[in-house]
Amino acid sequence: MAEKKKVTYKCRSSRNRTNCLLLFDKGEGYEFIVLDTETTGKDCKVDYIVEFSAIKYKVVEHKPVEIDRIDLFIKPPFLMDQEVIKIHGITNEFLEDKPSETDVFESIKSFLGKTPIIAAYNGDFDIGFINEVYERNKENFSYQILLDVLEMARDLVGDDTEKKNLETVVKYYGLDDDIRFHNGFDDVRATSRLLFTFYQEYKKMPPMPPRETIILNFSYWWKGMNKYQRGIYFNTNFGIIYLSPFQKCWCSTDVDLSTVDIDSFEKGICLRAGIKFPELARMTEKKYKKLKEERKI
Repeated sequence: MAEKKKVTYKCRSSRNRTNCLLLFDKGEGYEFIVLDTETTGKDCKVDYIVEFSAIKYKVVEHKPVEIDRIDLFIKPPFLMDQEVIKIHGITNEFLEDKPSETDVFESIKSFLGKTPIIAAYNGDFDIGFINEVYERNKENFSYQILLDVLEMARDLVGDDTEKKNLETVVKYYGLDDDIRFHNGFDDVRATSRLLFTFYQEYKKMPPMPPRETIILNFSYWWKGMNKYQRGIYFNTNFGIIYLSPFQKCWCSTDVDLSTVDIDSFEKGICLRAGIKFPELARMTEKKYKKLKEERKI
């Protein structure tokens, strides 16, 4: 008789759902910023922003009302490769007479204000570049909450679309009318539409039932038999739970994750390690070993 294949339970914390509902349900009068950056490449440590686009909204009667916008093109200190230009369509010639990062910094700083609530699609990418802009201008950037709309898409779309890029998800929801993707300002508009759509989706979901508390015994890194299994493994009072960087979610073949409090467990791990979830979700074996040596995880 063939051995029964184990079920892999998967889940994500309700952090995105909680923050999104709080913003629109309890945040009357709150302001938040939806932003997007087009860049010279993927590495925020060496690459530069060439387009900074954002819309500032105020929550009025549970809906976003636009109150300001900004769309800046910025000349980087070097020429871009053609491969990058093909993605966003911004040419070196077009940027030749545009202001430098130093010239526009005060405009960006003024628009963002102090500790803003930010929404973005794959927001960790944009935040990395904004942090570098501030550091090069001898300032520090901080935000109150990051609503990552890509993470929300992973929460809500699931396996309905194999790809989770902005264009695919926006088209899946039929929100792509008059949108030109990889254009900074249009990407902001598309992200804004998704954010409010996801709020409505979260609002329809039933309340979270009471769940069991997870107690951590110890953790270890396992390379796994494939990329899906690779990640940090946590030995807990219920069994083994692991965080898969490839799948960007919590997984287990021992524990039905719908019955346990992943929210509190995730928050506790992040607090102990001194990092935010996006960094935990991108964990590598090298970074894990460093945290382990420092007894932070």
